[in-house]
Amino acid sequence: MQQPSEASVQPRRSFIFSPGLKPEMYPKALASGADIVCVELEDGIAPKDKEAARFAGLALFEQPQADDGTERIVRINCLRSAFGIADVHAVLRSASPPPAGWAGSLCSHATSTSTTQPGNGTPLALG
Repeated sequence: MQQPSEASVQPRRSFIFSPGLKPEMYPKALASGADIVCVELEDGIAPKDKEAARFAGLALFEQPQADDGTERIVRINCLRSAFGIADVHAVLRSASPPPAGWAGSLCSHATSTSTTQPGNGTPLALG
């Protein structure tokens, strides 16, 4: 197995969540000095507000993002739920492709053990 080069490893000391339902908090989170800002669509959002949070949270990425060293990611719902599938579909329908770091974070979350069907460990198909 190949080890990542030292140049590709970025230390991350701090991580802050910004609720997708409150887009006005996103600029404040970016200004906080955190290494990673995560737009929250999962635990911090009540089921009745998931659709609104998804719409508002993904809209934040329609604007060009500054190249300021802050990694921007989105925390989606579990892919075993209708909310998670809707999150992925919304990302795929997005008019502006997410930055590479965001897409990588989405894919990393999507390929975690939470994407398996209950009981048998079979990965869910998104296609």
